[in-house]
Amino acid sequence: AWSYAYTNRQFVLAQAIIFAGFVFAAGSYLRFARAVPAARATQIDNWLIGPTLGLLFGWLTAASIVGLAGTLIAQGFAATGQSAEIRDAALLLLGGAVAFLVIRASRRGPYGAWVSYSAAILWALLAVIVEQRSTSNITTAVAVVAAVLVLLAALGPWGTSAQPPGRSVPAA
Repeated sequence: AWSYAYTNRQFVLAQAIIFAGFVFAAGSYLRFARAVPAARATQIDNWLIGPTLGLLFGWLTAASIVGLAGTLIAQGFAATGQSAEIRDAALLLLGGAVAFLVIRASRRGPYGAWVSYSAAILWALLAVIVEQRSTSNITTAVAVVAAVLVLLAALGPWGTSAQPPGRSVPAA
């Protein structure tokens, strides 16, 4: 459905389809992270289900933000110039904030889910940094800030995440 809408230049419909996927993936991912605490996660939870949901939801998070920028351009909003840079920077901050909150909310679940979600978001932000580094200092800088937010959420001290197999937490 999305490819049909997009190739027929029905960008608002294409964005609605991506956003619907984002909403449903968010529900599945967050329900999984809540229902399967890290301490009870099986190998299948950590190595199959979690990464599948995390990568899908991470990709749809990024696609929702990028698609929204494209939809706004198609609807006549600034395609170039400082207005476009500010819009893109705001969307990147929104995406970074969403990712930060999602990772924080899912850190108590199987590590396979939140690690793969984080990786998908970081991959998308790296693509923005590489793509924009020679054309927009503002967008590049904000993408770096968003990546730092994602790394802080994934590596920060909050939440209680289980250590991957083979790693132990030192006793106090």
